[in-house]
Amino acid sequence: MIPLLFAVLAAMGSRAAADEARLELDARCMGCHPDATAEWLSSPHATSFVDAPFMTAHWREPQAFCRGCHAPEQDPAITFATEAAGRGITCVTCHVEHGSEDAALDASDHPRMRTSIDCDACHEFDFPDAAVRERPLQMQRTVSEHAVSPFAATPCAGCHMPALAERRDHRMRAATNAELLSVALDVQVSRTAEGVRLELRVLAAGHAVPTGDLFRRLEVGAMIVDPRAPERPALRWLSRRFERGVQADAISLLVETGDDRVPADGSPRTVELPLPTAGSRPILWWVEHQRVAFPRGGEPFAALDGRTPMAGGLLPALTSGATRGEAGE
Repeated sequence: MIPLLFAVLAAMGSRAAADEARLELDARCMGCHPDATAEWLSSPHATSFVDAPFMTAHWREPQAFCRGCHAPEQDPAITFATEAAGRGITCVTCHVEHGSEDAALDASDHPRMRTSIDCDACHEFDFPDAAVRERPLQMQRTVSEHAVSPFAATPCAGCHMPALAERRDHRMRAATNAELLSVALDVQVSRTAEGVRLELRVLAAGHAVPTGDLFRRLEVGAMIVDPRAPERPALRWLSRRFERGVQADAISLLVETGDDRVPADGSPRTVELPLPTAGSRPILWWVEHQRVAFPRGGEPFAALDGRTPMAGGLLPALTSGATRGEAGE
């Protein structure tokens, strides 16, 4: 028992020393690249661990599995936040291989860096209970979606880190970036006898919309514009949907029951919104990206951690003899 204890303590000390070396190297990166650092500081990578929605979710489920991606420079076995966790996904996370910190620190010139950046490990993975599942289920599958999209030959950085004069933008444009979201979809809208039909296709995204974690969804909505007779809007939410199920071995776990997001391959997602009393009155429509506090899909009263408009417009009032035309955004 005592030799094992010493071995564990030695391993912990070795990991702590490696973590310290990586933080020291990270500080060097920031000192030599202030412009990229300033961009990174405003990115979701910099706040991956201290982001309020994540911290709330981590408080609810404090798993090492989550810390592995959100605090990659901290030993995931550590349950409290250290300086390494506060750094989030930092320079060395993407640019320096684990185990090469000493060589990088001793180098007299620029530290040796990865020739390619690996986004896959944190953007496609199974549920952490994979060992007890009868069939594996991916919690995120962005990489697989990218492989069947029209942008399969474009690396992640092509959209999320656009090229600047001598380097790439480090702000990591993502689901909270209004500019990126505004061009992600092509939306064609038309009146129907019962309301509104919206046809959504991926336009400038290399994955399904929305992609990523289970906390994201699209709200598609429409409402009659008539202050004299206000009515409730017609709403639908597009997301992956999960419910608790029981396997043959009596183990209860989350199972996927549906996925009505906008597909990555460019095929359409059609949404019918009933507004049977619209008549010839004008109709306001919208598509909004939402982050929900709990990943259950389509509840009308779900608590939201954030919302960003993606598209919207007005179908004008029909005049006598007018046809039910289409509009796109």
